[in-house]
Amino acid sequence: MSTEMSPFHLLKQSSTSLARTGVLHFEAAARTPLATPAFIISTSRGAVPHLTPDNVVRTLRDKPGFYLAAEDFFERKPEASPILSFPESENGIRDFFALPTEPPLVAALRGANPEPLTRPNSNGTVAVTTCEGSRDINIDTYYRFLAKVCPDIILAVPDLPQTGVSAGGNRVRKMLFRTERWLEFLFKHLDSNASNANAHLFVPILPADLRSQALYIDFLKTHKARISGLTLWTDRGNAAQKAHPALPESWDNTLKFIEEAEFSHLPRYNLPGYSYSPFEMLDQIASVGIDIFDGKLATELTEAGVAIDFTFPAPRDAQDAQLGFNLREDKYKVDMTSFGVHTPNFCGSHNWAFVHHLLDAHEMTAMVLLEMHNLNALANFFAGVRAAIADGTFEEEKARFEQVYQGQDLVELKTRGLENVPEARSFTRTK
Repeated sequence: MSTEMSPFHLLKQSSTSLARTGVLHFEAAARTPLATPAFIISTSRGAVPHLTPDNVVRTLRDKPGFYLAAEDFFERKPEASPILSFPESENGIRDFFALPTEPPLVAALRGANPEPLTRPNSNGTVAVTTCEGSRDINIDTYYRFLAKVCPDIILAVPDLPQTGVSAGGNRVRKMLFRTERWLEFLFKHLDSNASNANAHLFVPILPADLRSQALYIDFLKTHKARISGLTLWTDRGNAAQKAHPALPESWDNTLKFIEEAEFSHLPRYNLPGYSYSPFEMLDQIASVGIDIFDGKLATELTEAGVAIDFTFPAPRDAQDAQLGFNLREDKYKVDMTSFGVHTPNFCGSHNWAFVHHLLDAHEMTAMVLLEMHNLNALANFFAGVRAAIADGTFEEEKARFEQVYQGQDLVELKTRGLENVPEARSFTRTK
């Protein structure tokens, strides 16, 4: 797809890094364009965790979009899952889930932060995690799911090493062969299914060296007109979360891949298999030019009882600025601090002591208030990033953010918060 025809329009490119702002437009008139850098909210079987549809509408002022994973809907026999019998309609499954019409829907086979699997893929099947355990599904089952959901963005299926270990030569060849083969199947599906005809297709860049991907690059160039975006995967794509992973070496190959394939104008959606800290998100915006992130960090912190407090730009007058607060700690029993600037319209009248009490009593209202707060805090963070890139102060504010919040660790904060949490509270499990 040429730059002129691309639905993604670059607005501002930093002169000293790869940070950039842009807008991704959609074919459906009701959809709100996605301003980037941005995040997409992960759902669980089509529902935003802990929020009812009315709270979703009143919470999401920026309407960033929703991520639907097909594996969430599959059961013991994935090919017979009820969602595949859902009648096709103009809005797909959106009306059934009572999701607002403005935000875009992103559909993928696996979750944005999937459980690591040991089952291998084959040329025609992919291993997934269902509510009945791990299963092998035919790749065509995913395409049937797409026809029912009618997403605005379709993520093509990559063949990734299931253990999170860097792939050897033979494994890389299989990865590239299967990913290309599955893309050919997807092209045929899009050609024959009108409900997905206007969806933006994001294709994967695999964690492999540039030389081994030469034929794959040629294949993508041949189908450039069909491609609207890129999904970026590291060699930890399905691995367990790391505390502080550095920018992986495979990013060098990724950037060379993008240049070689002439895809620099396309949006870049990063799906690492674990949740990023704000430091890592800022690093990847600056060093890799990432445009879209997974937003599961907000929900993971909510379930740990942690309230996000970081802002971008970082506060200039705060001597004790914190990334977040573990409201399960006893010191918040009598802390009357309000939720603050992130959620003044619907959480401002509540305070830390009240939420601590709700968490201590295992009240679901605690999760509702924290999820509303954390999603808005993350939305405000990205809005600040976009504004800083637009006015040319991103690199300066990024350095100041790292200085203000230096030495703080969200992973440790989340781990401490999860110590007294029941192991499984819902369909999805927090790591």
